[in-house]
Amino acid sequence: MTTSNDKKTFADFNALTITGRVSFAELVVGQYGEFLSLTLLSELVNDAEAISIKINSNNGLLDTFIKSNRDWTGRTITVTGHLSGFSETYFDKKTGKTEYRRRPELKLTNAVVLSGGYGAYKKDDAGDVVIDKAPALEPVA
Repeated sequence: MTTSNDKKTFADFNALTITGRVSFAELVVGQYGEFLSLTLLSELVNDAEAISIKINSNNGLLDTFIKSNRDWTGRTITVTGHLSGFSETYFDKKTGKTEYRRRPELKLTNAVVLSGGYGAYKKDDAGDVVIDKAPALEPVA
């Protein structure tokens, strides 16, 4: 006899790897210590609206964030983690109503950045850049 308790869902295999740009990164001190609150934005297909990927991490991502001592906004990162939730709505306590999110939100747990997953930082304003003139070329006979 098989009961519903005997069936495995294999939820541990619901892993996802996604590349996005950091839109928010903050060191937070919570009830169980400090953690990194990170939000990435990514398009699932070309020319589509972005979704947000929410990650709370107290592992290597946190350590790298602290050591970098830089603003991560705009940085490209590829993360791998377990998909723990996906939502398009939230409950607004002030109004007592369910509202649509600005972007669909995907939540990852146990997120890690594998080797080569940290991309470039956001390009700073170029400022006053001096561009050399191209050298004169002689025609080849």
